[in-house]
Amino acid sequence: TNGLALVNPDPTQSATVYVIGYDSMGNVILNDSSISLPPLGHIAFVFAAQPGFSPLATGQGSIRVFAEPNVAAPAAPFHGINALLIKALPNLSYTNVSVVNR
Repeated sequence: TNGLALVNPDPTQSATVYVIGYDSMGNVILNDSSISLPPLGHIAFVFAAQPGFSPLATGQGSIRVFAEPNVAAPAAPFHGINALLIKALPNLSYTNVSVVNR
């Protein structure tokens, strides 16, 4: 089971988080999936249970996560988002997933 936790650390601005998923060959398998987070908001879910995210449930491939503020003229600084990918292993333990910053 694979899941994602997201946090908007900004105390004043809400944010929309966009997720694009790729299979192990680099083909897009998830596009146009977004989640809105209020200021200081957070959410955690498993991919299989979150509407629109089921293509990521296999755990094969990669995802790109990015955010932008939900206002026409964002106040500086925009704090972005914090994200954590979690993978449940067959022995019922958990591990985090490597992150590549591009």
